[in-house]
Amino acid sequence: MTRNLETALTLTVMGLLLGAIPGSRSCEAQDDQPPQLHPLEAIAVQVSVTVVHIETEAMDKLRGSAPLPSLATLPLNRLWEMARSDEGVHIVSRSSVSALNGHKASMGFTETERHKNKSGNGQSGEFAERGVVVHFEVKPQVDRQKGIAVQFNYKREESKAATNSTEGNQEEEAMAEKFEISTTLLLTPGRARIAGAKYNGGITMLLVMTAEL
Repeated sequence: MTRNLETALTLTVMGLLLGAIPGSRSCEAQDDQPPQLHPLEAIAVQVSVTVVHIETEAMDKLRGSAPLPSLATLPLNRLWEMARSDEGVHIVSRSSVSALNGHKASMGFTETERHKNKSGNGQSGEFAERGVVVHFEVKPQVDRQKGIAVQFNYKREESKAATNSTEGNQEEEAMAEKFEISTTLLLTPGRARIAGAKYNGGITMLLVMTAEL
Protein backbone atom coordinates (compact mmCIF):
# COMPACT_ATOMS: atom_id res chain seq x y z
CA MET A 1 0.00 0.00 0.00
CA THR A 2 2.78 2.41 0.91
CA ARG A 3 4.67 1.67 -2.32
CA ASN A 4 1.51 2.14 -4.41
CA LEU A 5 0.82 5.48 -2.68
CA GLU A 6 4.38 6.67 -3.39
CA THR A 7 4.01 5.74 -7.07
CA ALA A 8 0.75 7.65 -7.36
CA LEU A 9 2.25 10.73 -5.74
CA THR A 10 5.25 10.59 -8.09
CA LEU A 11 3.01 10.44 -11.18
CA THR A 12 0.94 13.36 -9.90
CA VAL A 13 4.04 15.55 -9.34
CA MET A 14 5.40 14.70 -12.83
CA GLY A 15 2.06 15.69 -14.38
CA LEU A 16 2.11 19.04 -12.62
CA LEU A 17 5.68 19.71 -13.77
CA LEU A 18 4.86 18.87 -17.39
CA GLY A 19 1.88 21.22 -17.30
CA ALA A 20 4.13 24.06 -16.13
CA ILE A 21 6.67 23.71 -18.96
CA PRO A 22 6.76 26.96 -21.07
CA GLY A 23 5.32 26.55 -24.54
CA SER A 24 2.92 23.78 -23.64
CA ARG A 25 0.00 26.18 -24.40
CA SER A 26 1.46 27.76 -27.53
CA CYS A 27 -1.55 26.81 -29.67
CA GLU A 28 -3.94 28.65 -27.36
CA ALA A 29 -1.69 31.78 -27.38
CA GLN A 30 -1.74 31.88 -31.19
CA ASP A 31 -5.52 31.80 -31.19
CA ASP A 32 -5.61 34.95 -29.02
CA GLN A 33 -3.56 37.02 -31.50
CA PRO A 34 -5.46 39.35 -33.90
CA PRO A 35 -5.47 38.25 -37.56
CA GLN A 36 -2.87 39.85 -39.81
CA LEU A 37 -4.20 42.44 -42.27
CA HIS A 38 -3.89 41.79 -45.97
CA PRO A 39 -1.36 44.28 -47.41
CA LEU A 40 -4.03 46.04 -49.50
CA GLU A 41 -6.27 46.53 -46.47
CA ALA A 42 -3.54 48.47 -44.68
CA ILE A 43 -2.92 50.93 -47.54
CA ALA A 44 -3.85 54.57 -46.91
CA VAL A 45 -4.86 56.68 -49.91
CA GLN A 46 -4.64 60.48 -49.89
CA VAL A 47 -7.19 62.10 -52.21
CA SER A 48 -6.70 65.78 -53.08
CA VAL A 49 -8.97 68.16 -54.97
CA THR A 50 -8.36 71.58 -56.48
CA VAL A 51 -11.16 73.96 -57.47
CA VAL A 52 -10.32 76.15 -60.47
CA HIS A 53 -12.23 79.07 -62.02
CA ILE A 54 -11.66 79.63 -65.76
CA GLU A 55 -12.82 82.79 -67.52
CA THR A 56 -14.30 82.58 -71.02
CA GLU A 57 -11.25 83.93 -72.86
CA ALA A 58 -8.96 81.59 -70.95
CA MET A 59 -11.17 78.63 -71.84
CA ASP A 60 -10.93 79.57 -75.51
CA LYS A 61 -7.14 79.55 -75.22
CA LEU A 62 -7.19 76.14 -73.55
CA ARG A 63 -9.46 74.66 -76.21
CA GLY A 64 -7.40 76.09 -79.08
CA SER A 65 -8.66 76.29 -82.66
CA ALA A 66 -10.45 72.93 -82.57
CA PRO A 67 -13.04 72.54 -79.77
CA LEU A 68 -12.25 69.66 -77.45
CA PRO A 69 -14.88 66.91 -77.14
CA SER A 70 -15.14 67.35 -73.36
CA LEU A 71 -13.72 69.31 -70.45
CA ALA A 72 -12.08 66.12 -69.20
CA THR A 73 -9.55 66.40 -72.02
CA LEU A 74 -8.35 69.91 -71.18
CA PRO A 75 -4.51 70.09 -71.02
CA LEU A 76 -3.83 70.32 -67.28
CA ASN A 77 -0.19 71.35 -67.69
CA ARG A 78 -1.30 74.39 -69.68
CA LEU A 79 -4.05 75.05 -67.11
CA TRP A 80 -1.52 75.27 -64.25
CA GLU A 81 0.75 77.51 -66.34
CA MET A 82 -2.11 79.95 -66.98
CA ALA A 83 -3.01 79.90 -63.27
CA ARG A 84 0.56 80.82 -62.30
CA SER A 85 0.68 83.71 -64.78
CA ASP A 86 -2.88 84.88 -63.95
CA GLU A 87 -4.18 84.42 -67.50
CA GLY A 88 -7.85 84.10 -66.57
CA VAL A 89 -7.35 80.88 -64.57
CA HIS A 90 -7.68 81.10 -60.79
CA ILE A 91 -7.14 78.39 -58.17
CA VAL A 92 -9.71 79.15 -55.47
CA SER A 93 -9.46 76.11 -53.18
CA ARG A 94 -7.36 73.08 -52.31
CA SER A 95 -8.23 70.29 -49.86
CA SER A 96 -7.32 66.65 -49.19
CA VAL A 97 -8.45 63.71 -47.09
CA SER A 98 -6.84 60.32 -46.33
CA ALA A 99 -8.72 57.02 -46.09
CA LEU A 100 -7.81 53.35 -45.72
CA ASN A 101 -8.41 51.20 -48.77
CA GLY A 102 -12.09 50.22 -48.91
CA HIS A 103 -13.12 52.58 -46.09
CA LYS A 104 -14.87 55.96 -46.07
CA ALA A 105 -13.39 59.17 -44.72
CA SER A 106 -14.79 62.69 -44.76
CA MET A 107 -14.01 66.24 -43.77
CA GLY A 108 -15.87 69.52 -43.54
CA PHE A 109 -14.67 73.08 -43.14
CA THR A 110 -15.37 76.71 -43.99
CA GLU A 111 -12.99 78.66 -46.19
CA THR A 112 -12.75 82.02 -47.91
CA GLU A 113 -13.04 81.92 -51.69
CA ARG A 114 -11.44 84.68 -53.77
CA HIS A 115 -13.21 85.56 -57.01
CA LYS A 116 -13.65 88.40 -59.47
CA ASN A 117 -16.62 90.72 -59.36
CA LYS A 118 -18.38 91.68 -62.56
CA SER A 119 -18.95 95.24 -63.59
CA GLY A 120 -22.20 96.47 -65.12
CA ASN A 121 -21.00 95.66 -68.69
CA GLY A 122 -20.28 92.03 -67.77
CA GLN A 123 -16.49 92.35 -67.65
CA SER A 124 -14.37 91.19 -64.74
CA GLY A 125 -13.57 93.78 -62.12
CA GLU A 126 -11.76 93.73 -58.78
CA PHE A 127 -11.35 90.62 -56.63
CA ALA A 128 -13.81 90.01 -53.77
CA GLU A 129 -14.12 87.33 -51.10
CA ARG A 130 -16.94 85.16 -49.77
CA GLY A 131 -17.28 82.42 -47.18
CA VAL A 132 -17.91 78.90 -48.47
CA VAL A 133 -18.75 75.68 -46.58
CA VAL A 134 -17.04 72.57 -47.97
CA HIS A 135 -17.87 68.88 -47.42
CA PHE A 136 -15.61 66.20 -48.92
CA GLU A 137 -16.14 62.43 -48.57
CA VAL A 138 -14.14 59.65 -50.26
CA LYS A 139 -13.99 55.87 -50.40
CA PRO A 140 -10.92 54.61 -52.31
CA GLN A 141 -10.55 51.09 -53.71
CA VAL A 142 -7.02 50.10 -54.75
CA ASP A 143 -6.48 47.73 -57.68
CA ARG A 144 -2.85 46.82 -58.37
CA GLN A 145 -3.57 46.45 -62.08
CA LYS A 146 -6.14 49.18 -62.83
CA GLY A 147 -5.30 51.98 -60.36
CA ILE A 148 -7.40 53.62 -57.64
CA ALA A 149 -11.18 53.85 -57.97
CA VAL A 150 -12.34 56.77 -55.82
CA GLN A 151 -16.01 57.01 -54.92
CA PHE A 152 -16.52 60.57 -53.69
CA ASN A 153 -18.91 63.38 -52.87
CA TYR A 154 -17.67 66.96 -53.03
CA LYS A 155 -19.98 69.82 -52.10
CA ARG A 156 -19.39 73.58 -51.78
CA GLU A 157 -22.09 75.90 -50.53
CA GLU A 158 -22.10 79.59 -49.79
CA SER A 159 -22.01 80.08 -46.03
CA LYS A 160 -24.24 82.42 -44.01
CA ALA A 161 -21.24 84.66 -43.48
CA ALA A 162 -20.84 85.29 -47.22
CA THR A 163 -21.12 88.82 -48.56
CA ASN A 164 -24.43 89.84 -50.10
CA SER A 165 -24.75 89.89 -53.89
CA THR A 166 -24.55 93.18 -55.70
CA GLU A 167 -26.63 93.91 -58.78
CA GLY A 168 -23.70 93.43 -61.14
CA ASN A 169 -22.46 90.29 -59.44
CA GLN A 170 -25.61 88.17 -59.18
CA GLU A 171 -24.54 85.58 -61.75
CA GLU A 172 -21.28 84.67 -60.02
CA GLU A 173 -22.92 84.62 -56.60
CA ALA A 174 -25.66 82.32 -57.91
CA MET A 175 -23.05 79.95 -59.32
CA ALA A 176 -21.34 79.76 -55.94
CA GLU A 177 -24.50 78.85 -54.03
CA LYS A 178 -23.93 75.15 -54.62
CA PHE A 179 -21.35 73.10 -56.49
CA GLU A 180 -21.73 69.36 -55.90
CA ILE A 181 -20.28 66.31 -57.66
CA SER A 182 -20.89 62.68 -56.65
CA THR A 183 -19.39 59.92 -58.77
CA THR A 184 -16.63 57.30 -58.98
CA LEU A 185 -13.40 58.15 -60.79
CA LEU A 186 -10.58 55.78 -61.76
CA LEU A 187 -7.23 57.44 -61.07
CA THR A 188 -3.61 56.61 -61.75
CA PRO A 189 -1.57 57.31 -58.57
CA GLY A 190 0.00 60.76 -58.78
CA ARG A 191 -1.78 61.78 -61.99
CA ALA A 192 -4.43 64.51 -61.87
CA ARG A 193 -7.80 64.19 -63.61
CA ILE A 194 -10.76 66.52 -64.04
CA ALA A 195 -13.50 65.05 -61.85
CA GLY A 196 -16.32 67.42 -62.80
CA ALA A 197 -17.28 70.90 -63.92
CA LYS A 198 -19.97 73.55 -63.78
CA TYR A 199 -20.57 76.53 -66.06
CA ASN A 200 -22.41 79.73 -65.25
CA GLY A 201 -22.11 83.41 -65.98
CA GLY A 202 -19.03 83.16 -68.20
CA ILE A 203 -17.05 81.21 -65.59
CA THR A 204 -16.24 77.49 -65.73
CA MET A 205 -15.59 75.85 -62.37
CA LEU A 206 -13.44 72.70 -62.54
CA LEU A 207 -12.80 70.08 -59.86
CA VAL A 208 -9.39 68.47 -60.38
CA MET A 209 -8.59 65.32 -58.37
CA THR A 210 -5.40 63.42 -57.53
CA ALA A 211 -4.83 60.23 -55.50
CA GLU A 212 -1.56 59.19 -53.85
CA LEU A 213 -0.58 55.95 -52.08
